[in-house]
Amino acid sequence: MVEWLVAKYMPDLRRREPRNVGIVAFVNGEVRLRFKGEQPDGSVESRPAGINEPEAYRAWVDYWHHLAATTPTTEDWFHRRGFDNYWLERGGRLLSDEEVDPSEFVNQLYAELVDSASHDDHDWKLADRVDVLIREANLPGNENFHTPFKIQAEVTGETYTYPYAYVNGHRAVAARITNIGPYSARSRLWEFTHLSRDVRKIVFTAHRAEDRSVDLLDDEADVVDVGTASPTRIRELFLTPRPGRTLL
Repeated sequence: MVEWLVAKYMPDLRRREPRNVGIVAFVNGEVRLRFKGEQPDGSVESRPAGINEPEAYRAWVDYWHHLAATTPTTEDWFHRRGFDNYWLERGGRLLSDEEVDPSEFVNQLYAELVDSASHDDHDWKLADRVDVLIREANLPGNENFHTPFKIQAEVTGETYTYPYAYVNGHRAVAARITNIGPYSARSRLWEFTHLSRDVRKIVFTAHRAEDRSVDLLDDEADVVDVGTASPTRIRELFLTPRPGRTLL
């Protein structure tokens, strides 16, 4: 079994904009961890980039490492998700039986989902472009348009938060993928497959032409390249039900 959790940090509880700060990977009975600001000797930088409370952050990293030594399954971790600023979310699971090196796997996930050098900056740029498209589509101010929006997974009962949603006889939720890669796409696919089939899923990206990994999502979601999408198309995706699905 190969699966992973993503460590989340929310610097401002009012803005409700979490950041990915680490990965916990479970690979055939082994646990591998990697967190933002963590050094090869296991220590954490005095002020990791983007972390407002470094002492609290170091305490959480120490706690997660303690769990790795004492708690071998994701179920046990998931029931200890933390509170307020720090918590863990299910990231995904490999559905194939491919051989995976634990260390390489956690490093690849970290590069795709956390990427301490560039992820936050790229995400803000993508968010800005998506916000422009949504404004041009005349969605803000519509009483049925929500940002952010929480929805409960039909299969697992977990709650996911999306930056954009539309609810009026049907439901449409939208997410952003900043750093495209096979594990980023699989993480989002894992999440989408646990939502009701009647929910329309939309993914915004700026890199579809450069990396086809996001094609993995085509059966579950409408993938939108913000470089070529029109406001008319964005509005249509939010306001119309998923093809072949009935209204609530």
